[in-house]
Amino acid sequence: MEPEEYCRKWVPIYQDKKPGERGYRAACIRELARVSGVKGTTIDINWGSDFSERPSYLPKMLALAHTINLMKQMFSQAPGTFKDEIMFEPMEPKDFCAKWVPRKSNFKPGEYGYRKECCEFLASLTGYNEDTCSNWLSTPSDVPKLARMYFRLLDTVWEIDKLLPKNVNNFKE
Repeated sequence: MEPEEYCRKWVPIYQDKKPGERGYRAACIRELARVSGVKGTTIDINWGSDFSERPSYLPKMLALAHTINLMKQMFSQAPGTFKDEIMFEPMEPKDFCAKWVPRKSNFKPGEYGYRKECCEFLASLTGYNEDTCSNWLSTPSDVPKLARMYFRLLDTVWEIDKLLPKNVNNFKE
């Protein structure tokens, strides 16, 4: 998802500005900074007036943010404690890898090749490069909040998938 498309959808909701209104671009920069973890001044100066100079990983990140925002909207309507604060508690990459790398690739924490497999796995899911993902494992404070939320979302979806019958025929069985 490109920045302009993301902004058209979510800036009116999260920043209370509509396209064409005074201050819309500044609101868009604030929203892009919120979801990407990149400073607003960096976005303003380096990404171009139409955000065409954005980093290559950004469309995938914005698609993830869009999905999370949609899920938050859906679950915010749920009764009781089943709210986005619980459903979307961030998950650290280290914890995500410890749970899912053994299930997806047969590498276990502590085994030779596990860390490399974990970095490749995280990179394939997020669009970040493997070096960045390796840094996340060493320095958890460097992990963008959006990535942590995405890991929780994936964890939740994959857990739900495990519960579903394998041969569902439009729920007619």
